[in-house]
Amino acid sequence: MKTEQTEKWEKAFKFLEGAKVVKVDYMTSKVAEKYGWDNRPIQIHLDNGGTLIPQRDDEGNDAGALWVGLEVGGKDRSLAPVLSVSD
Repeated sequence: MKTEQTEKWEKAFKFLEGAKVVKVDYMTSKVAEKYGWDNRPIQIHLDNGGTLIPQRDDEGNDAGALWVGLEVGGKDRSLAPVLSVSD
């Protein structure tokens, strides 16, 4: 049985499916500070105007790291860490 929350996120999935990444960068210190965050996450910009921004928790209490699942030369290079606002 689908809940209202499940249906809400299925709409978000449809927005993300088929979208292409057009740019990846770190959030600026100014924007992170606007959110009240001490850290700057990566941002994944999509061709449909969306942006994926990892955060620490559901409440947006700070930036979050992103596991990428990338293996280069047999070594796992899978973390996109947060940077402090002073970095």
